[in-house]
Amino acid sequence: MNFVKKIFLTVISIGTIIGLALVIITSHCNKAYSSKLSELKTERTQQHSQLKVMREKIKNNLIANAKSSNSKRIRNSAQYLELTKSIQEKAKELCQALFNYDNEKEYLFRYKKVSDILAKSALSNQAIFPSGKYAAKLEGQKLKARLNAVNVFIGTTDNKQNIPLLMRVNYSEFSNNKVIKIDDEAFEVIFSTQKEKFISIKSIGKFPVDNSN
Repeated sequence: MNFVKKIFLTVISIGTIIGLALVIITSHCNKAYSSKLSELKTERTQQHSQLKVMREKIKNNLIANAKSSNSKRIRNSAQYLELTKSIQEKAKELCQALFNYDNEKEYLFRYKKVSDILAKSALSNQAIFPSGKYAAKLEGQKLKARLNAVNVFIGTTDNKQNIPLLMRVNYSEFSNNKVIKIDDEAFEVIFSTQKEKFISIKSIGKFPVDNSN
């Protein structure tokens, strides 16, 4: 009986040792995998950043070369590329101001952040910049949002030297610091090359978004 008991205890001990060894090996493998995954993500982010810088550098070189071209058509094309680049940057700046706020006060005073790139005609849109009785309806509400992504599509100049844009904006709305809604909304924007400002901005609807994740 003692002999059987010793064998039983020995088997249990060996099983425990093997189990602990497997736990240690598994933990080590998981850490190694996580470390490698983190390295790959960092590397991918760096490559993406380098590619973006390289692409921007090539674009700037093309614009610079085109501006010094003997062809008027090419020079005009370069000027248009430079202009659209500037408009895209201003559009993204606009979205940063419109869809990043932490409370009701920041929401209502967003217009101050964009008064240098929006004309009065655009700032008068009460659906985007509420004031007076429209602002009063927001009193006491907890407003918070964050911009997730923005895509800007630029049209061609019309006979009034205005350039239409379509902005597709993805942003999150919060309640008690938790995301309660993700919106994907489109905006029609008009940029005046004469005023060098956006003279109109209006929402043209929202795309369906899966908020279950």
